[in-house]
Amino acid sequence: MPKQTKAPMLKVTTKPRSLPLSTLILEVLPVADIRRLVDSKIREYRKAKGLSQDQLAERCGFHYSYIGGVERGERNISLENLAKIASALELEPKTFFEFDIPIQQPPSDKKDAALQEVISILKGKDIRYIQMTKKLLVEIFKTFPRQ
Repeated sequence: MPKQTKAPMLKVTTKPRSLPLSTLILEVLPVADIRRLVDSKIREYRKAKGLSQDQLAERCGFHYSYIGGVERGERNISLENLAKIASALELEPKTFFEFDIPIQQPPSDKKDAALQEVISILKGKDIRYIQMTKKLLVEIFKTFPRQ
């Protein structure tokens, strides 16, 4: 009879001061559990940014089905691809491993959502482009004052 091997284990450490007292932290998790946690973090951050799986895949340069496969735990994501996803979501890769930090919820109203979208569009742009955009907005608002 062949020997059964246990799933590899990784020690997950967190800073106790950043956790609520009522939180129970498991010191050791199977790698499969860590992967599921990371996969669910990707989904939660994608949704918090208001992106579809297709939109996130396009930002990363992946096929549209790849993100869905990762989020469902069907794909074993590489660190390189995890870094690409983090960059597309404007996060650091380590964020996906911070299991005790709550995810920021998406804005509750349309105005905040629109402002957040404008900011995300401008974030990766050169400062001259941002300044030009600001000047254009000022001129538009002068031309079409709020009634």
